[in-house]
Amino acid sequence: IQLMVQTTNMTMVFQKAPADGGKWGFLLENGTWTGITREIMEDYSDIAMAGWWYRCHLIKEMECLTPHLIDACRWFVPCSKPYPRWMSTTRVFKQSLWLSFLSAYVIVSLVIWKVVKISNSISQKPIENQAYTSLVKCLLNFWAIILEESASNNPPHVGIIRTIFLVWVLYCWAVNTVYQTFLTSFLIDPGLQHAITSEDELLASKMEYGIPETIVGILPDLQSERYQLRNPCDDLQGCRDRLAFKSNIALFFSRYNMEYLAAAKYMDPDGKSLMCKFDEVYCNQLAVIPVPRGLILFERFNDIILHVLQAGLMDHWWRNLQYTATLELALTLNEPIGEYIKLTLEHLQSAFYLLFLGYIMSILIFLSEITCHPKNKL
Repeated sequence: IQLMVQTTNMTMVFQKAPADGGKWGFLLENGTWTGITREIMEDYSDIAMAGWWYRCHLIKEMECLTPHLIDACRWFVPCSKPYPRWMSTTRVFKQSLWLSFLSAYVIVSLVIWKVVKISNSISQKPIENQAYTSLVKCLLNFWAIILEESASNNPPHVGIIRTIFLVWVLYCWAVNTVYQTFLTSFLIDPGLQHAITSEDELLASKMEYGIPETIVGILPDLQSERYQLRNPCDDLQGCRDRLAFKSNIALFFSRYNMEYLAAAKYMDPDGKSLMCKFDEVYCNQLAVIPVPRGLILFERFNDIILHVLQAGLMDHWWRNLQYTATLELALTLNEPIGEYIKLTLEHLQSAFYLLFLGYIMSILIFLSEITCHPKNKL
């Protein structure tokens, strides 16, 4: 717009934003338009430069200059959130491996108990060590091995019993080594939860989604029953803030508009956008400059736009805009940058959860023993 003003030796006067809340403009039921579109139709303004999508085929009072951008209509959704840190202790292994490990623990305890029981029944000498004569004792001893604590140091002098005991010790040693190797990594970087990756998944998730009326006026398919739960997002700025900071809404909007705002406002200290998008593009739209029909400088403006496109200035300007906006945002960020994280109590919350769970179970077992097995009266 500045180049057009300089080339034609004109004076530029900026108008205030439309007061009707229509932004780019949409068609009302009475056949009139709102926003920037209405102001161009009524000659209140001579030119509009605001990422305006082509709709001159619908309005006879205006015409459009040569398209200068190909914009994309896309869904912008909340980015994946990290898993809660309390889940770090269990996410090292998959659920199937945990179940297999638990099954092996129970099976080995049962086998040792049965072998000891059979050995006692056929042996001539009584076994002095009673640590494996009951299922509960076997479970406790083998649980101690899992936790790398000392178990009974004198297993029965039976070859098969000591062989199973040694195999279980080696198995627990291997599992614990792998677990402890990756536990710190999961505490520091717990990983990301599943993100919404398609429109069908978004609509099925029942998440609130916003489609501004300006876009619905251009794409009437968005008024179908498929999108009956849409939010018109009258407060567009509020919808964008909810998407970036609260992650409780999705937004259907312009690619260029959202990417610029992401660079200027919605960026984390590591330079990652707080708003994510699908790989798929709903549709492409031509970004044009609307002017009143019959504007004298119509052909002159078209020549300027054509020369700008041929020189590659649009791409150059766009990259500079994003880069400058990101630098200005970085000056306001106070959080540390980088992948190295200092371990704090927050990273150990899973250990405290397990500790409190153990306390609760201990108290419940203690109360049940008092209730079910009261002390015999003298």
